[in-house]
Amino acid sequence: MSDPGLHFIVPPGIGDSGWIYSKLERLARRRTVSFYPNNDPPNRGLPFVQLMPNICAPYYACEPYNKSLPHLLDPLTTKLENLPDGIYRLSLNPHLEAGHRLETAFPDQPTNFHYQLNLPAPGPIEAQLDGRPEKQIGFYCSSYAHREDIRFWLPEQWLHFLGKVAARIGPCRFIALGTVYDDRTAHVAQALRKAGYDVIMCMSQDIGTTLNLIQRLHYFFAFPSGLGTMSDVLRVPCMMWFWGNLPGWERVKGIFTSYADPEQLASGFHLIAPYAEPDASFDLFLSRGLPHVRPGAHG
Repeated sequence: MSDPGLHFIVPPGIGDSGWIYSKLERLARRRTVSFYPNNDPPNRGLPFVQLMPNICAPYYACEPYNKSLPHLLDPLTTKLENLPDGIYRLSLNPHLEAGHRLETAFPDQPTNFHYQLNLPAPGPIEAQLDGRPEKQIGFYCSSYAHREDIRFWLPEQWLHFLGKVAARIGPCRFIALGTVYDDRTAHVAQALRKAGYDVIMCMSQDIGTTLNLIQRLHYFFAFPSGLGTMSDVLRVPCMMWFWGNLPGWERVKGIFTSYADPEQLASGFHLIAPYAEPDASFDLFLSRGLPHVRPGAHG
């Protein structure tokens, strides 16, 4: 990191670095900018930041996220344009968790909610979704490894919810997204298949291909994740749940809406839902999400 330019150590998550890029996209066109994700497992951040135009992302930072926290740039007072070349630690998570809108971070920089990424050319996996007559409904349910209090629904609850969705929207095919350790997502896909639904498992793809697939969805249901936050960037209608309504988690509830395009939030196009039982969540989808399901086939 001794080369000239601004070298930013950034958080390990996709959403975490994605909303940072919303604020640094213009700066990266004006100055040399590098991102080094913290090396917290499962080390999923580097392939994502390598998709960002004008960002150099050669390797992970050799420190975990909690080591960066005491040294973060202040997003309310730091003028990024005036920073001398050097190494800095940057995270907007505390700013957003406090309920501050993304636009208020580094106010000298514009906010680009829908930035472009250097996505790979579509391949045979994407072709499975193009030109189909039925709606492509994506889901991401994560894994069983999440802490007990925020793990959300078990497969039978996801099956109940997605079955009601299919009955309401008509002919559709479910697209399971995730990676190799997202065992709960795999189990939901298997349960849907056993119940007779058409399901494609597009798991364990590189992040560029996964984002290509998300762009092809008519609607996306997501456990709180970087994939759900990227649906807002990509302008894909999405319902994503957050645990800010759970006891003990109110302190972080600000982040659940402060990163997203305010127009898409207001309309329900990007629908943030509290943790709730499947039937209550389905009622919320009917009232606010259903009007945004894309018509027709992509491609």
